[in-house]
Amino acid sequence: MLADILGINPKNPTEIGTLKVDIVRTFEYQMDQEVTEHPVETGFEIHDSIINKAIKVDMTIGISSHPVTWFYKNSHGQHKFASGLSALEQIRDNKEPVTIVRPDKIWSDMVLTSARPVRNDESKSIIWVNCAFVHITKVAAQTTEVPEDIVDESARDSAGETAADGGTATQTDVGSTGIDSAGTEDAVEESSSNKSWAAQSIDAIKKSLGW
Repeated sequence: MLADILGINPKNPTEIGTLKVDIVRTFEYQMDQEVTEHPVETGFEIHDSIINKAIKVDMTIGISSHPVTWFYKNSHGQHKFASGLSALEQIRDNKEPVTIVRPDKIWSDMVLTSARPVRNDESKSIIWVNCAFVHITKVAAQTTEVPEDIVDESARDSAGETAADGGTATQTDVGSTGIDSAGTEDAVEESSSNKSWAAQSIDAIKKSLGW
């Protein structure tokens, strides 16, 4: 304890980005996996049906105006309240992942999702802050150039051309859609010619009788 107060302890205090934390009341992390609920056939890799979800870290830290520990490293005084909260606000406003350094583990690429300062009457010299972090996975985009000699002539001919002229659009008048009298007569004659021989004979008898 005396070594901590004098600041000669070889271990470093907990750090959240640029903020050096005086007290860590609680620290817990959660590693969840999403597993498929559907049957998995034999012969396939089981890990394809299991997805690792982002690691979550929840911690309650204390910003103290008194030299609780790390006397020379974390300073002391009432200004620590403002500087500590300002550091958390800066982490939030930067919208960039930070590194959480603990004596037993280092957590990289952590994004602050929640910070809730709480100050009660029990201790006026400490502000407790409930913080929540989520780990993000960074990936790098890669591009590959295809040599010209790999593309054969058939693929070269079928490939589209960038900014090519698409031609000129034309319009054609299809005219009126009405049917004239001549067309009507042709249609009547055509329909009568399609009648059977018996039907045509009956029509001829009716016409001779004046029916």
